[in-house]
Amino acid sequence: MSRFLVIALLASTLSAGTAAAGPSNADQHGGMDYRGAGLLSNPTRAVTASSAEVHLRPNTLSQVLTTLAKGTKVAVKEMTATGWAHVDVTGIDGYINGTQLQ
Repeated sequence: MSRFLVIALLASTLSAGTAAAGPSNADQHGGMDYRGAGLLSNPTRAVTASSAEVHLRPNTLSQVLTTLAKGTKVAVKEMTATGWAHVDVTGIDGYINGTQLQ
């Protein structure tokens, strides 16, 4: 009887821990969690790499929409949980690897 109680308490503790973490927010961008621009301290960033490709989707296999030169300013709409910046560059809506921005 006491073994059953210990197992039941352990199971309820584990399930409560996963519930506290919360579900991920699935969306049209592949089910990734996003942090909106309101959470960014500075939504305008500059390209720090020698060049940066703006992709249609947040991955390197996605279509390249344009390539930006070092120093180009971009408006960051949001950051993905995987480190991609959702940006607007003179009307082009796309994604840049966040490590290429400052």
